[in-house]
Amino acid sequence: MNNNKLSRRCVLGSLAAGGGIAATTLPQTWIKPVIDSVLLPVHAQTSPTTCSPTSFSDTQSSGPLCPAATSNPVPDPAPFVFNWPGLAPTGNGTLTVTANGDITGNEGPNQEAWRIEFNGNFAGDVGNTNPAVGGFDTATEVFTILLQDLINAGGLATVTASNVLPNGGVIDCDPGIQNDVTVALMFPACTT
Repeated sequence: MNNNKLSRRCVLGSLAAGGGIAATTLPQTWIKPVIDSVLLPVHAQTSPTTCSPTSFSDTQSSGPLCPAATSNPVPDPAPFVFNWPGLAPTGNGTLTVTANGDITGNEGPNQEAWRIEFNGNFAGDVGNTNPAVGGFDTATEVFTILLQDLINAGGLATVTASNVLPNGGVIDCDPGIQNDVTVALMFPACTT
């Protein structure tokens, strides 16, 4: 045997003798250990996936729904599309909708009021000031979007604003008054 290279058995024997361990505890020949399975420590098994805290925020506007020089309305705005690739929502969000237009309250039944849906699910109504139309008492509403609804959206959501006026849905367009709908979506998230 090469004196410069001690076998594992010799090293273990020396350690056993020096430490007071009985030499009979060592096997006569070296046996390769057999590993049936590997178990992670408890803390490693339950460690959550880490992420970097951030937030998603996007604001979109429909643009003018009424030409400034005419009383002819245009159709409801196309759905607002929100896209958040690479983000995972971590809590409830907010959807802030503002219906800009004539909020003087002198329009009778023809004021602007909108039904808002998030991915086809009813979020609520928003409208301009007019006591004649119950429930639509403000031009801005903040709706809560639940975490599960954000997760179900899968990173791509649409928000629709449909006119729900008592006069059959015709937008009241007063010449010189611009009407539009602004939608802002915000929620806490983490990068994935």
